[in-house]
Amino acid sequence: MKKINTAIIGASGYTGSEICRILLEHKHINKIIPISREIKNFNQTHPNLVASRLKYSTLKNFLRNSKDVHCVFLCTKSSDSFNLAKKLLKNDIKIIDLSSAFRFESLSRFKKAYGQNKKKSTILKKKKIAYGLSEFNRKKIINADLIANPGCYAMTAVLSLIPILNKSIVDPNQKININAINGTTGAGNNPKKEVSHANATEDMLAYNADGHRHAPEIEEKLQIYSKKNFLIDLNTSHGNFRRGIHMRISLDVKKKFIKKLNREKLIKIYKEFYKNDNIDFQFVQILDIKKKLKKNEKEYSLYPSIKNVIGTNNCLIGLDYDRSLGVIKIISTSDNLIKGAAGSAVQNMNLLFGLNENTALTKYGIF
Repeated sequence: MKKINTAIIGASGYTGSEICRILLEHKHINKIIPISREIKNFNQTHPNLVASRLKYSTLKNFLRNSKDVHCVFLCTKSSDSFNLAKKLLKNDIKIIDLSSAFRFESLSRFKKAYGQNKKKSTILKKKKIAYGLSEFNRKKIINADLIANPGCYAMTAVLSLIPILNKSIVDPNQKININAINGTTGAGNNPKKEVSHANATEDMLAYNADGHRHAPEIEEKLQIYSKKNFLIDLNTSHGNFRRGIHMRISLDVKKKFIKKLNREKLIKIYKEFYKNDNIDFQFVQILDIKKKLKKNEKEYSLYPSIKNVIGTNNCLIGLDYDRSLGVIKIISTSDNLIKGAAGSAVQNMNLLFGLNENTALTKYGIF
């Protein structure tokens, strides 16, 4: 297969940096063009990649000389992504967009999430747009012109919920409560006093308690992939760490299953569900560790921790069951910059160009 020429618009941010890092180790990549609106020194913004010898191009120069580029990653705000996509698609360049611009099928849900009407375009109507949740949407991704990468919370939540929602165990009339903590990189790399080291150390920073924009995205994708309608109560905070997502989900079960269900059965449901995801390297892993201690003794190894997934494209899921309440507990961890952004974007690129889905992504956690 011929080598792929790529460009990353918005490469000076955290996600752009991680896409560059992954592509530098990708055996099918011929060219990487990092693009910044301002003329910057690449080594100054990304000193970890100094050996790469990459240099920024300006957006203006790139748009004038983009004919030999096969794939563009848009790490831009949604309004910029929308306008850039129109220009690039005219040249038959494949696009992987990491903004919210194309994630929603429902215009009303997009407005609920972002408080604005979704724009329409003639060129976009003629193109195939796919939601980039690779584990559930491979067929559409393979044939797409533009891929809308999921939000980091939406990615982790949907991967964690679909296996159990596809069973008839969960009470369909409930509001699903999700509590999620992510690292301070989730706030972006523009200086913010609150997430500086001095302020974020030994602290937790709650935000968007009046409704997080990823909740409508989760609702829509659960409806598509489980054929069930749920309202999502998503509560988010920044934790005292740089990167990663720690997510806890509680689900009420139907009364007739309260006494029948247990932790072992839940683990079996999830393992069987993802066993059918027939790829060489499983990015969704189920933590299957037997309980050894008595009830109420703290057994931390039963559930995933953030350090298990940092730097990987993995989502690690732990499960438990509180029979006294009839509540399923799901604990999930992922790296917000990799599985929640750059890693899944490259995973989608691999599918888009007929490559092994796992290329350049088979990394294991440090701990």
